[in-house]
Order: sequence, then structure tokens, then C-alpha cells
Amino acid sequence: MAKRDPVQFTTPVGRIVWGKVDTLQARTDNNNQPKIIQSGDNQGQPLMAVDFGLAIPKTQPTWQQEPWGATIANEGQACWPNGQTQRHDFAWKITDGDSTIPNKNGTVPAQREGYPGHWVLAFSSVMRVPHLVQHFGGKTEPLAQGTSIVAGDYVQVGGNITSNESIQTAGLYLNADVVCLRVKGQIIVSRGSVDVNSFGFGGAAVPAGAATAATTPPVSVPAPAAPPVPTPAAPPQVPVTPLPPTLPPTPPAGPRMVTSATTTRR
Repeated sequence: MAKRDPVQFTTPVGRIVWGKVDTLQARTDNNNQPKIIQSGDNQGQPLMAVDFGLAIPKTQPTWQQEPWGATIANEGQACWPNGQTQRHDFAWKITDGDSTIPNKNGTVPAQREGYPGHWVLAFSSVMRVPHLVQHFGGKTEPLAQGTSIVAGDYVQVGGNITSNESIQTAGLYLNADVVCLRVKGQIIVSRGSVDVNSFGFGGAAVPAGAATAATTPPVSVPAPAAPPVPTPAAPPQVPVTPLPPTLPPTPPAGPRMVTSATTTRR
């Protein structure tokens, strides 16, 4: 094993297929117990790290023939010049996404989302979160507030290659210094995450009397209509005194009989 300074490299655009780039998580051993830092300033503390997988499209028959792959292969040979790189268990931190051979966890790479047709690189960042940036419109700048980088997004990684300095499990580390968002992608449910669709929500009947709003999707609520203009009240009715009944007209007087006061004698 040769002690060397880290070698910097930048990946092509790839897709994050597992892990989180913005969250430190405790690493555990084979017994699922937290790993403890054995030396240095953080001695005795739990080993925390960011770990994620980056799937890069295949353009060559082997990853060593890819431009970025040649950089990793050369550094592996320089760090481990005594034939360790020829061992089948040398930790290159690179997986063939088309492989049908189960890994140590029994997972077949070719059956994982985003793996087929890609080389999958396992990146890490120990005890710190990588710098998160974005590149749009020809400019690279800090990740916009409210924006996140999650599994399924397309990114480039700027990092470095170092030896893991382990005789028993010889290999390399691919250390992530900067993760640059290029395009937001379809979210991938990462290992250890909960797939909410697997629980089959929505199949059970809603109890009688439950609010309708709980069983239907949210809808837009229209703006309340303007209140109707009240109709003016009719003026109060003034009581009217009834008129007396109309009497029939007095008929005209008929001829009158006149009686003479004297009688003529014959």
C-alpha cells in the first residue's frame, strides 16, 4: 500500500439512485452496531457519513475504459502496487448495473431502478455534508433556497480518490466534495425509505358519517358570491276609511191628483 495525496476528479452527469447527499447518517458494523472513530480529533464519536450511489451511463465495454474510470483505475494501481487490485474483492466502489449476481445483501443490481445500462459509483463524505450547488444558465452557484437534491435527480460530483488503507479489505474511497444539481428527475425510493404506495392506502371503506372532505381529493374553492342586493321593503299601508254605501237615486215624482175645494151645483 502506497500513501498518496488524494486525486481530484469530476464525473459526467449521472443519476442518484440511492442514498442522501445532504444528511449525515451513522454507519454500523456487521452486527448493526454504530461504528466508533478510533483516532483523531473525533475519537470516540459515532462515525457519521453521507453515502449515495451515482449511476453513470455506459459508453465503453468496461468501466476502466471510461475516461473517468481510467483515472480511478490508475489511482487504484498506484495506491496498491502489489497486485491487490487483481483480487475479486478489491473495493473499487463501482458496480456493474447490468450484473445479475446478488450482492452481499442479496440484491441483484440489474433489478434495481436506474441501474441497467449504467456504472454505479458509491460515493461518501465522512463527518461532513458535501457542498451542494446547481448549474443553470451557464452559471454554477449555491443551491437555491427551498431546492433539494434527492435520489432520482441528475447531478455531477466533484470529488477525490483515496486508498482505504486496509490490508484486509483493500480498496479505494470515492469522496464527494461537491454535488452539482443539473436536472431534477423522477424521485427514486431509496433503500431504507418507506414506499407509501406499498401499504395499499385507499382500499378500505370510509366509516359512515366521516367528513366528505376526507374521502375526496382537495378541490379549488370558488370565491364567495357577492351577497344579493336586498329588495326595498314596501311602504306601510295607510288604513282607508270605507265609504258609506251608495243609496239608489230617488225616482222622479209621478203625476199628482188635485182635489177641488168647491163643487158646482146644477
